[in-house]
Amino acid sequence: MHHRSHSRAISAVGTLVLAVAASLAAACGDTSMPPEQSPGLAAFNGPASDHVGCAAGPRFTGGGRVDPAGVGKVTFGFNVNGRDICDSTGTVKGQMQVVYHETQTLVHTETITHFSSFVDPVKGVCGEFTGTARVKHVSVGGDWHEHHYFAEVCDKAEPGHGADRLTFTLDGERGLHENVMEELLTGGNIQAHKS
Repeated sequence: MHHRSHSRAISAVGTLVLAVAASLAAACGDTSMPPEQSPGLAAFNGPASDHVGCAAGPRFTGGGRVDPAGVGKVTFGFNVNGRDICDSTGTVKGQMQVVYHETQTLVHTETITHFSSFVDPVKGVCGEFTGTARVKHVSVGGDWHEHHYFAEVCDKAEPGHGADRLTFTLDGERGLHENVMEELLTGGNIQAHKS
């Protein structure tokens, strides 16, 4: 009986992740941004990584919701596969979408330039990755523009609600996208994969 309810929970989380990713992908579908309109990237002033290597595994997936004080509802969906970079044979694959609901800000990652994984005694099995992302502030009629981002995803328990953690930061202006710092999930799940 326990196996059946655990399978249903995993299936429900998988459905949630796919739904979040599909809705965000549709919202982030406009990729037209001629290079001459790109405002350039501000200097990244987010968290710096002290981690290298893939001690806790090469792959992380997940999606869900956090509700940081002063920021409101933030939903996300992601998959990151660092297997090739962990083997020193290639690059990191994957993507992440984040939506700040209060400010109607959409974020879609474009590149992943760093990946590492590690075990933290408090946060669990964690992966972190950085790169560039397209950002659009729908509420103010803004166009897509680029930012640097930093993400840390931590798998502490199954299910992830109240146990798994998300950190997500963007460089640049505050107010439309505040940093999400080690927030416990209020819904969804983050999953670390050993292979």
